Order: sequence, then structure tokens, then C-alpha cells
Amino acid sequence: MNDTATARQDPTGYAAAAVLRWAHRRGGEAHCLLQLRRADADGDDPDVLAVVASELRDNPRGHGLTADVPDWAGAVLGQVLPRSVAPERIRWWVRHGWYSTYDPAGPETLTELQLGWDGHRFVDDVHRHRLVPVAQARELAARWRLEPVDVALAALGQPAPRRFGTDGRSDLVAAPLPRRRIAAAMLLTDPAGAMLVVEPTYKQEFEIPGGVVEDDESPRTGAAREVAEELGITRTPGALLVIDHVPAARRRTEGLVVVFDGGHVDDPATLVLARDELRSYAFVTPDRLGEYLPALQTRRALAALRARGQGAAIYLEDGHPAGETPPV
Repeated sequence: MNDTATARQDPTGYAAAAVLRWAHRRGGEAHCLLQLRRADADGDDPDVLAVVASELRDNPRGHGLTADVPDWAGAVLGQVLPRSVAPERIRWWVRHGWYSTYDPAGPETLTELQLGWDGHRFVDDVHRHRLVPVAQARELAARWRLEPVDVALAALGQPAPRRFGTDGRSDLVAAPLPRRRIAAAMLLTDPAGAMLVVEPTYKQEFEIPGGVVEDDESPRTGAAREVAEELGITRTPGALLVIDHVPAARRRTEGLVVVFDGGHVDDPATLVLARDELRSYAFVTPDRLGEYLPALQTRRALAALRARGQGAAIYLEDGHPAGETPPV
């Protein structure tokens, strides 16, 4: 039994919190915060249990929850839950947010997992994961009385991840110099000029292939690494196309996004998606990018296409060329 906490049952159903540690399939130990509740707090079935797992940022990169669902779910069953809880009576959820490996500057998300049980272990089908709409996720968190991740960890005597948010409720990290998040992306198109966009498993919108640049990593190296990890192809970043300064907003920190030219993808069959990170991809013509990308990313993507055609990099602020007055 996990020595941090044990699931208990009271008149309102199961209620527990624990830090789960397990051997990750990618090698080494990983950990996450677990919060257990009755799945339907307003219903009359006390035996259906909701397990909410929150990924923690201090895991090694690549050791996230969605990359190893069967193993951590099996560890929950073996280490935390009473033997009386049958596998088929559990509902599974994953939280990402400022405390997690993925998109630490983005909004908090809640994903429902649909796991099968073969009699010996859990079976995960990533295509059956469901990203919960924001309003429903908030309603579930309120109904289940889910504590914020830092509060739950503090109650367990565990160190809480530092906040980097600017939403007025977050504690900024004291540092002698300003901290900015840096992301790097790659413009990839098919021979006809349609742009490759990808759909993450942990967001509700598409984006340009790329991601957050790691410590002691250059943006150019970061762009190549992200494309290799997400798409299974090796690309050497070409010309610098865009530098976009992104101001802080309610759900993100200030940052810089750098876009490089990745050339053409002649055969989409060469793309091998990292299924724990990407749900799908699409090649989109410039006139339809707004149907897939948020407004800021649409402006950035179109600027990258212009820069490729002009043979000169473009500097942007919030997706707009510097000096241009944004439309009201």
C-alpha cells in the first residue's frame, strides 16, 4: 500500500490524496498526484470511483502520464486502492496545467480516459481519450471538491511546483533577471503549399509543430527535437522566418516564439505521430488556417508563409508586425 495515503470510504464515498510513484515504461521512476472521489457525487452508486491524476512538472521529460497510462493505472490499483474496488468500477481522469510537463504556461485541462481491463492489466486506447470542455471541467472540480495541485501537495507534506503564471493569484519566482518562456516551431508544408498543423491530446485547438525550448537548449535545437518527437521525422531547421514576442495574458506568461523553415513534406505517410502527445494532423491551405488555429497562431503562421516567400525574417509582437496598430 502506498505510504503517502490510502483510499478510504465514508458516507460521501471515497476520498483520498496520494503521490503515486511507479516505474515508467520509458525508464526510471515517475510520479503524479492522485485525488480520489466518488465518480458521481450526486448519485446513488458509492462504488464507482473517480481517479484524477495530475502530472507534475519535476518528472523527467517524456515521463508524462499519457505516455504510460496502463502502468500508472495498474500502480494505482496495486498500491493505493482497497482490494474491494473492481477495475471496471473506476473512471480515470488526467489533469494538465501550470504544474505539469505539457504547456506549463497554458490553461488547466481535464481529460477523461477510457481504459479497458483484460483481466490482468489495463488497456489504453488513446483515440478514446476525451478532452473535457472547460465549463464541464470546472463543474466536476467543484462537485468533487478537488483541491488545487499545490494545496493538495502541501497537505501531503510534498514540495509544490513553482508557479510562473501572471493571473494575479500566482506566485512569481523571484529571480535576479526576467524569465521568459521560449517556444520554437517549424513551418512544414506539402508540395502544394498547404501548412502542416497538429492536434495535441491535451488541448482543444490545433497548433504549428513545435514546443517549449528546454533549459540549456537553443531554439533551433528545440525545434528539431520537437518535430522529431512529435512527427517521427528528422529535419534540420532552415531559415529563421518569425520571431514573435507574446505578451502575458490571463492564461499564459510572456514569451518569445521562434519559427524556422522546415521545408516540404512530400509524403505524409512518413509522419509517425507520438500518440501520447498528438491526436491528429492536417495539411491546411492558408485561407483556412483560421478554422484550425487560434487567432494569434493564425497571424504567426501567415507571417511565416510571407517570410518564406520574401526570403526575409519578420519580427512580430502578439502576431502583428512591429509598429502595426492591431485591429480593435
